Amino acid sequence: MLVKCSRKDLYEALSFVGPVSTGRTASPILGCIKLNVGPSVIELTSCDGELWARRDIYGTVETEGGVCVPGKLFIDIITALPEGLITLECQNHTLYIHQHGADWKIHTLPIDDFPDIPSQEYQANLTIPMGEFLQTIERVIYAVASDITRPILTGVLFEYNGSKLNLVATDSHRLAVVKYEKEGLGSDIKAVVPEKALQTIKRLPLNQEQNILLSFNESRVFVDAGCAKVTAQLLAGEFPNWERAVPEKFERSWVLDKHELSDHLKRVLIIGRDNANRVRFSGDSEAIFMSAHCDEKGEAKEEVPAITKNGDVEIAFNGKFLLEALNGIHEEGVKIELNDSAKAALIHGVEDTSYFCILMPMSLGAGSH
Repeated sequence: MLVKCSRKDLYEALSFVGPVSTGRTASPILGCIKLNVGPSVIELTSCDGELWARRDIYGTVETEGGVCVPGKLFIDIITALPEGLITLECQNHTLYIHQHGADWKIHTLPIDDFPDIPSQEYQANLTIPMGEFLQTIERVIYAVASDITRPILTGVLFEYNGSKLNLVATDSHRLAVVKYEKEGLGSDIKAVVPEKALQTIKRLPLNQEQNILLSFNESRVFVDAGCAKVTAQLLAGEFPNWERAVPEKFERSWVLDKHELSDHLKRVLIIGRDNANRVRFSGDSEAIFMSAHCDEKGEAKEEVPAITKNGDVEIAFNGKFLLEALNGIHEEGVKIELNDSAKAALIHGVEDTSYFCILMPMSLGAGSH
């Protein structure tokens, strides 16, 4: 194998495929990036056993061939090299990297050991502009669970019925939902896509106006963006009935300016972050009071103007979780609907209710207003 390519193109390709392979793995081959050199194209592929990412770049090919290179080492080297032409040459299971008098030798693994990308038929499709896809995903992906003891919660639920696309994520402490109403996006779908797969799809080299086509079957999702492709295993199991988690009615509400609330909350969290991000809230007819307490550091208090309805309730939330929920609101006003200190709150925009977050309260803990 002997090929020349630009450092810029190679670096961009590695930035796309690299995060899939650079995590901890029991199998050395899954820590590698596969280079497959054809007549004029270099295919770079990474895999973690359930997710495949491939990116194609052009190069000047003198000899075709393939090799598997340790991913993190390869990325570190290409990242450190300056812009310009890079020569990649493989001989006797060693990859040689040449550029401007710099020479590197990397031990490799056989290309035949690398898992092939599954070749399957896909029965259902969703088509959505990339910009709208990114915006919609960002509004829910923060609520995906990091606890792998419940694997079904480590992804985002996609539900489409021909006219409405629901995206749902929950870690059992919070539930984020986006309802995207649009006919003609594709087939009826119910699938849970892993968070890592969605982070990879987000990196696809598409502009905001280009459509992204997601193809589904019972076990996998596939995305083809021409020079970049993603194949991912769907999460197996039954996603919780999220609609049952939404309270039917609320007795209290607070209406606030989103940016003002966020600014005050960030300041209170300077203390609260050392006490499990606990922030206590209480309200009266004209304002919301928030405070955070830490035995080792002290206490912080803030007051935010608000329009309230039966707003005299005291409740505590994870302030970091509340900030993330507020980021999904794309308007100036935010409405927080509540019942009492032990029940979940509903957070959404004043005008737009297509996005909302259900947030479970924390214990009030120590400290006082």
